[in-house]
Amino acid sequence: MKIILTETQLKTIVSEYYDRDKIYIHKRVMDNLKGAPGYIWKYAKGLPRFYVRDENDEPYKDENGEKIVFTRIPEVLYNYFHGNY
Repeated sequence: MKIILTETQLKTIVSEYYDRDKIYIHKRVMDNLKGAPGYIWKYAKGLPRFYVRDENDEPYKDENGEKIVFTRIPEVLYNYFHGNY
């Protein structure tokens, strides 16, 4: 069985793939979860929090000079954000 995909369809499939090593800004993740059902929040409570350092070994900072906290999300949250849930 052959499946023929257009270039646009292939780009969509590749770009919508869950990457477990991708990092997200923790504050944005939590903001996107406002209004989420309770069973989604149980995944959000255990998210790791860490800083990413630049080439000078300093944590990345926002425009106000505050350190940016990053996180990784499980596939369940990725699917919730992208409407695949």
